[in-house]
Amino acid sequence: MSFWLLTIATGNFLVSKINNNIEHGGVLKTMLSGANYYWFYIVLLLVNTLLFIWLLSQQRKDSEIRPIEWLFAGLFCIVLVVVVANLSVDLVKTALAFL
Repeated sequence: MSFWLLTIATGNFLVSKINNNIEHGGVLKTMLSGANYYWFYIVLLLVNTLLFIWLLSQQRKDSEIRPIEWLFAGLFCIVLVVVVANLSVDLVKTALAFL
């Protein structure tokens, strides 16, 4: 449970630092404007998913998880990334339609 809370706190800290940099006209303001802001988080999620798949594949072979299970877990994460990416693109398109 403590690792879960540490992960959430680290994610919140990262998002607050990125938003603070954008708000105060930092380097990220030009790079992460408009839809690029959402694509940045989608790419970050994809990198995290690939890291998760790699770590699972490096797990000891005598563990409880069989290779087919980590393969399905990795595929599930990739599908999740694609769904989040599509939702984000739709949200950006909807937001831009109102502007």
